[in-house]
Amino acid sequence: MMVLETSLYAQFIADNVGSLKPHSTVHKWKDSDEMHVLLGLLIHTGLLYKPRLSMDVDELFHTPLFSSVMAPDRFFILIRFLHFADKK
Repeated sequence: MMVLETSLYAQFIADNVGSLKPHSTVHKWKDSDEMHVLLGLLIHTGLLYKPRLSMDVDELFHTPLFSSVMAPDRFFILIRFLHFADKK
């Protein structure tokens, strides 16, 4: 259900946002079967202290697990469109 609603929400945004810039992350959307990975990473962030939600390579806060499991761009695209309920 979460995968379906997230995909529908991403499509809704793509269809209803006025003019999108060519480099917009909306254009990078593709349907995902990686929601279990995303949820695992989000749960894992609850166990770590980081000053912000990022996948920086700052040596003090670097967590190689995150970037080895999912590309940072993909992580943030999924976060942006994560949706649990029907928009209707």
